[in-house]
Amino acid sequence: MERTINNQIPSENNNLEVFPDEEAFQKIFAECLENNPATISNATKCYYDQMHNLFIKYLEAIQENMFRYAYQCGYEAASKFKYKRE
Repeated sequence: MERTINNQIPSENNNLEVFPDEEAFQKIFAECLENNPATISNATKCYYDQMHNLFIKYLEAIQENMFRYAYQCGYEAASKFKYKRE
């Protein structure tokens, strides 16, 4: 069963054709790119900034956890090693 790339709907069930041909699609797409997008609201920007800050904290926590684990493994390996001076 073949599936379309965009929506994973089986192609035999995807009979809806929004654009009559590629040329019409390209024309509509070009017009869309020419129009300036609406500015986002302050609330949306605020939520985006909060999400961004939380994501940075999440990445920092992962990095700290990786460092702790690597340090612990190195410490345990070093404590098992008997260094002999000659």
